[in-house]
Amino acid sequence: MKYLERTLKLKVNQEKSSVVSVFAIRNFKFFGVALGKNGKGIYVRVHPKS
Repeated sequence: MKYLERTLKLKVNQEKSSVVSVFAIRNFKFFGVALGKNGKGIYVRVHPKS
């Protein structure tokens, strides 16, 4: 997050933002899209809440 704020001069909302690895967690939402992994590999699809 420091890179985004200091280098790129972007404002990051700490309450809504987090740094994650698609390899470390099963599923996460990003801009209304679900990113995750399953037995076949990594997937990208519309998130159910979107």
